[in-house]
Amino acid sequence: MIALTNLSRGPVAAGLELLRELGAITSAKNGNGCICTLVGIDTPGDYCELPQGHLRTG
Repeated sequence: MIALTNLSRGPVAAGLELLRELGAITSAKNGNGCICTLVGIDTPGDYCELPQGHLRTG
């Protein structure tokens, strides 16, 4: 995420925490990192306000 946004770890972490608090994403630990999932996006699609394919594959 940091490489994609060119932001430091602090702002990225704060943004992800805000999205978790709002219920927009869920996250689970995966080794040293986390896997974030968009809430309510159960079916893969091509585009939904954000390009889902890119978010799912990185």
